[in-house]
Amino acid sequence: MSTDIKNGTWEFLKENKLWHFDKNYKLPNYKVIGRFNGNWQNELNQLDFEQLKRISNTMSHKAKDSYYSDIEEGNKKDFIKYGFPKNLEYGFVNDNKLNKEVLPEIFIRMFDKIPVLNAYPKFTKQMPGQLWPMHFDNYHALRPNLTEKTWEDPNIRRIWIALNDWDWGHYITFGNTPWTGWKAGDILYFDWLVPHGTANCGNTPRFSMFVAGFMTDENEKLDSK
Repeated sequence: MSTDIKNGTWEFLKENKLWHFDKNYKLPNYKVIGRFNGNWQNELNQLDFEQLKRISNTMSHKAKDSYYSDIEEGNKKDFIKYGFPKNLEYGFVNDNKLNKEVLPEIFIRMFDKIPVLNAYPKFTKQMPGQLWPMHFDNYHALRPNLTEKTWEDPNIRRIWIALNDWDWGHYITFGNTPWTGWKAGDILYFDWLVPHGTANCGNTPRFSMFVAGFMTDENEKLDSK
């Protein structure tokens, strides 16, 4: 591995063939595996979305001079190289890694039905004009001892749940495959080491919940579908 990740995450992963990086790849990079039915607008209104996230503070809580600080530096250099301002806003979050019990009951029930271990829920409210450039996740909460040699972890799975209907200007892409037209409650599954990005160029907020964790026997069935 010759590329230093703090000089650019994208090139590091490309050089080490951790994703296909093939624009002609035809297979979809996600699966819609089900839908939660119901109405949770009142519960969405109860969530605290005061934590504004920017490119410049995505992992600012991680220890300085750790491998994660190298990843953060590489991500920032990537985005600046692409032409994005370092204070670009990508959304407001409600992050309950440590205390999901404070969530409204309907979201706890959703979370408990997701077949992954050591999981945590995270909620995002993306307002018009906010976007999150294409990037790879590293899952620092699940892998506190991540190193350059242990980047790839085939046991990590990610579930994305749409919390409101798709609207014009709501955009999510997974690798080569954009996702649009979703309904509130749609459950999407994708392999964690797929680059993805989101944008809201419409006129309504976009809400989502994601759950990340390790594979279970039930999750293994999702892989085979």
